[in-house]
Amino acid sequence: MKVSNRLRFTRAPTATSSVPPPSGLRQSRDMERLVAPGVGDGSVAPISASLSWLRMPLSGPLSFINLWVIDDGDAWTLIDCGLSDRDTRSAWQAALANPLADKPVGRILVTHGHADHLGAAGWLARETGAPLFIARGEFAALQNALAGDDLPARTFYTAAGLDANAIDAWVTRIRDQLDYYRPLPDAGAPLQADETIRIGGREWRMIGCSGHSPEHIGFWSPDDRILVAGDQVLPRFTANISAWPGPPDYNPLAHWLDGLGALESTVPDDVLILPSHGDPFRGLHARIAEMRAGHHAMLARIATALDRPRRIVDLLDAAFGKKIGPHRIGGAIGEVAACLQWLEAQGRAMRDGDEGGVHWWRLSGP
Repeated sequence: MKVSNRLRFTRAPTATSSVPPPSGLRQSRDMERLVAPGVGDGSVAPISASLSWLRMPLSGPLSFINLWVIDDGDAWTLIDCGLSDRDTRSAWQAALANPLADKPVGRILVTHGHADHLGAAGWLARETGAPLFIARGEFAALQNALAGDDLPARTFYTAAGLDANAIDAWVTRIRDQLDYYRPLPDAGAPLQADETIRIGGREWRMIGCSGHSPEHIGFWSPDDRILVAGDQVLPRFTANISAWPGPPDYNPLAHWLDGLGALESTVPDDVLILPSHGDPFRGLHARIAEMRAGHHAMLARIATALDRPRRIVDLLDAAFGKKIGPHRIGGAIGEVAACLQWLEAQGRAMRDGDEGGVHWWRLSGP
C-alpha cells in the first residue's frame, strides 16, 4: 500500500462555537509516530495494522475532512466519504486505482448524514458496488430534506426574527446544498447504537450521540483502543449543535450533552481519538470537559442577554461574543435556538409568539 511521506498536519481553525482551543490534549507521542496523508491526492497513511487514514478537500476554513479505511481481509471497509464534488471524486479515483487497488470495497459506513461525510456516498457506492450503512434516523432526515418542502425552514427563520429577504436567501442556500447529496444510494441494514460490528478482525462498538445530527454513530475498538469519533469530539472546535426546522421539542443540546456523558463513561481517557476534522489526539475526557464548559458558558451569556424579551436574531452577538455576519447567520441562529430550547426545558426561559410568527424569548419567572 502506498502511503504519503509528507508530514503535513493542518490545524482546523475555530468555527462558530465558543469553546476554547484544548489545553489538556496529549498529542506529541502520536504526532511523532503518525504521518498525515496528503489532502486530496489519494494517498493513505497507516494508523494501525489494519486502519488507514485519508484526507479529502473541503472548501472554507476546515480545509479537509478525515476519512478512514479498514482492511477487512478480503475487502476494504470505508468510514465516511467526503463531499460530492469533482475534487473528492478525483481523489477517490486515485486511491482506488493505487493504494486500495488490491481488493474491492466491501462496504461503506457513514457516521452521520452531513454533506462532507455522506455526500460522495452515492457516487462511491455506484463506483465500487459497495453497500451503504448509516443510522436509520440520519437517512430518514436526509430523505425528508430532499423532499423539498420549504415551509418548515421559512417558519423556523421567521420565528427567529429574520426578515423576508434573508429568509429567501437562506432557504435558497439550503436547497442548493442538497445537491451535494445527489445521487443518494439505497441504504443497507441501519447502523444501531450500542451494537457491535466486526471490522478488520476486531469488534467495534457503535456509540450513538444525537445533537449535531439526528443519530450520529462513532466506532470504538476496545482491542485497538481507538475511537473513530466522527464530529462528536473534535480537537480544536466543537461541531455545530443546532436546532433546525423539525420537531419543536427535540432539544438537540440536551441530547448532545447526554451523549458526551455516555461517551465519557464508556471510552477511557487515553485512547487514540480519530476525529473527522483536525489531527488524531489523546485526552478524551479533558476535551469533553472543555466542550461541555464552552456550551455552558454560551448558555450563561444568552441568559444574561435576556434582560428583556428578545428574538433569536437579537441574541446572536451576545451568544458568540462577537459580531455575526450575514454569511454565518443561519448556523448561528440554529445554535442559539438549541441553547434556548435547552433553557426552556430546564424551566429557565420561555417564549411568546406574536401575530407575525416571531418568537420573543425571556427568562422564566416573574
